[in-house]
Amino acid sequence: MCCKKWDKSQGEMEDIRTYQNLGVDGFYYLNKNTEDISILPLIKPYCLMRIVDGVWSLDTESLENELGGIIDPTQYFGVQNIYIYGYKPYKKGNSGPEFDVPEKWFVINTEKHTLTYFDTKDTFKAELMKLELTEEFLGPDEIYQSFKENPILPWFPEEIKKQMKEAKKKIE
Repeated sequence: MCCKKWDKSQGEMEDIRTYQNLGVDGFYYLNKNTEDISILPLIKPYCLMRIVDGVWSLDTESLENELGGIIDPTQYFGVQNIYIYGYKPYKKGNSGPEFDVPEKWFVINTEKHTLTYFDTKDTFKAELMKLELTEEFLGPDEIYQSFKENPILPWFPEEIKKQMKEAKKKIE
């Protein structure tokens, strides 16, 4: 789902080779910071993307989806177990009110490849409670800044975290 480009600036190619040599899946380290796009990996193959100082978007094209192939903008999110969940505010359509996109809350089950939208915060919170998911939400900008400094995110699989820690030691 997430497009990948190799950023060859400032020794990035050496870092990439280190990750490759240790067998780290490219989804977790490629294209985290290029000139025109920022990518924040969530649960493979899902990631948040931001194009040059724009809004964060979650590509949902592979999921049956009442709002098209993208959750845009994604204002805040959570990642826990097999779930990605969050909130997208109302978005005014460019071509008139018939293209306005309503405010929605969402839950993606990455194992079942399902996306469920909620029209109210209360029904969304009830679903989180049912799935035993925390109501702690993350802001994409803050997490992305942290990711640029330390590319190991809490929701990465343990094996990936281990490989990335080993690569980080070799790079430093």
